[in-house]
Amino acid sequence: MYVQTILSPEQAKAVVDAAFPTARVRLGPSVIVIPHDVQGMKMPELTPQNWVSRSSSAAPSIAIVPVKARS
Repeated sequence: MYVQTILSPEQAKAVVDAAFPTARVRLGPSVIVIPHDVQGMKMPELTPQNWVSRSSSAAPSIAIVPVKARS
């Protein structure tokens, strides 16, 4: 299971980007905790320094299909 707490708005993109593929690969839930004080913070303008690079050389998949059951 993937569990992360976002402590600042700048972390949101990286945490969300990691949550989805982790849930798919592990076939389990991903939990993202966003505390109330963080929800009220303003998102600053992101610069190239805030960009998150992909950790895989494989092309991203946008297909959303259920996993085939094993027999």
